Amino acid sequence: MFYKEDFRVKKNFYIKGFTLVEMLIAISIVAVLSGIVFANFNNFRTFSNLDSDVEQLAAALRQTQLWALSGQTRNGVRPDGGWGMHLDECNTGNCKYLLFADLYPAGAPNYTYDAGNDEVVSEGILDKLVEVKKVEPKVNSSLDIVFTSPYADIYLNGSQTNTQGTITLRHTNSQNEGIITIDRISGKIEITLNQESD
Repeated sequence: MFYKEDFRVKKNFYIKGFTLVEMLIAISIVAVLSGIVFANFNNFRTFSNLDSDVEQLAAALRQTQLWALSGQTRNGVRPDGGWGMHLDECNTGNCKYLLFADLYPAGAPNYTYDAGNDEVVSEGILDKLVEVKKVEPKVNSSLDIVFTSPYADIYLNGSQTNTQGTITLRHTNSQNEGIITIDRISGKIEITLNQESD
């Protein structure tokens, strides 16, 4: 006697692995996450370039302030007009700034940069994608910030009438901005970074 059970084919085997639908879902999730990471990485790199240049410019300003406070000399002589930074508004890339000793002849410093009279101590170049969007106060699109010895009194474009000066840097591929504020009364140099939101 045969029982019905003996003639049944048992389908008791299992195929291990992923189905095509599961693979497509996994690939789409990875693609979406990669796109998000890549977009944020480019924004981070842009912001990082700007942040680096803002920090570089602020450090150069602090260096000139330190030279004035410490009574730094140049070729054995303390500059009559102090130590300064000259900066022009620039939107062409490779913007420059100068650190200078205000060596105005005849002992009458004017607390501004004079190409023929003052000595350039160093020159800095910003990243080619970072522009000097705005300087305030400005004279002919330029800003001269001078610190005098021994108290690092601040002159903005040869004057002490303005209470603060600002330098605004902007990355050319975004709306990210960095602002350096110089408080003439307290001597504080402050940085503010504004990152565009997506």
